[in-house]
Amino acid sequence: MIRRKYFALCHLYKIIHGATPFYLKRILPPYVHAVSRYPLRNMMDFSIPTAQKNYVRCSFFWHTLYAWNSLDINIRQATTLRQFKTMAKAITCRKANKLYHMFLSKSSVHHARMRMGLSALNSHRKAYHFIDHDSCPLCGMSPENTLHFFLLCPHLATYRNVLMRDIAVIFTSYLTDIDLHTNTLRTRNEVVSILLYGSNLLSLDNNVLIFQAVNQFILNSKRFD
Repeated sequence: MIRRKYFALCHLYKIIHGATPFYLKRILPPYVHAVSRYPLRNMMDFSIPTAQKNYVRCSFFWHTLYAWNSLDINIRQATTLRQFKTMAKAITCRKANKLYHMFLSKSSVHHARMRMGLSALNSHRKAYHFIDHDSCPLCGMSPENTLHFFLLCPHLATYRNVLMRDIAVIFTSYLTDIDLHTNTLRTRNEVVSILLYGSNLLSLDNNVLIFQAVNQFILNSKRFD
């Protein structure tokens, strides 16, 4: 998603500056200063028409123009494509997380797909219209999202106990403000976030230990077999 946004902005820059076929530039809407008599703060923004349909809001121009308007004016006024790419990359592209590339097992692939919202969990499959329901095939509860998979599904209770045991020492030693036994939604979401993405408050070694426990849980669950 981030890389797609970056390349879309670069392509829009080329359209605006005439580095693509001219008919693409003719599609662009006018700037705010061209349609308003008042000295508005967003005069250099594109005046984007309201879209009623989802297919319009997901189209290249409508979606990318909104991203363009959100850029700092200094980035939009870059004099060369190279300069624009450098500044745009600094704010749209995150540095690769070493933690995400340290595991090569099949369970780590499912772990990564859950981070991206592209896993075989039924809430993810429903979001992309592959199925029309999001209930868990193991217990029937709905929705089957990452929170349900890691912390709620009763069918996976035995494997969850092992997961919690393996990460408990790390949480009690370094993440003392998060109680694994607290059942509030906020705490559960914090735990799931750490299981998916790791934590900046932990060392790489401790994050690796958490990811190892998570990968073992995914493997034991057999949910994605």
